[in-house]
Amino acid sequence: MIEKYLEEVKKIDSVELVFAVSYRGDVADSAGDLFSRQELKTIAARILATPAVFSLNNKKVTEIEYYWQNRFVIVKTTDRFALITICRSIKVLSLLRITLNVTMARLIEDKSFNKWLKSHVGDRTIILKKFPWSDKEKKILSKLS
Repeated sequence: MIEKYLEEVKKIDSVELVFAVSYRGDVADSAGDLFSRQELKTIAARILATPAVFSLNNKKVTEIEYYWQNRFVIVKTTDRFALITICRSIKVLSLLRITLNVTMARLIEDKSFNKWLKSHVGDRTIILKKFPWSDKEKKILSKLS
């Protein structure tokens, strides 16, 4: 059922990839074949570092936008997971945000997704301990706090 929701997001013009990820960096499912599953885990870890650092200071992040490799990356976060979308055009961002809000609500209510999340539970900061950060990345992350 998860893939059905992700495919709806993927149908939006210029969306190349959408995937759901736990705060442990584990990918639940994805729509689009821009990257391999292992690459998605690495990308997710780097993206999830931002809400993790803010969480250390009791600040909540619900949405993040990046511009990366000529693509727009939109990240929607909840207390339990994140939805990461990569698209080519800024023109679809309004429609994409609305669609992502609906998709997030559906995922929160989906029983199979919640069952998967229970086996991949972790707080927002677990990725900071789990992922092997370079010195340069550590320095950048320290500036966020």
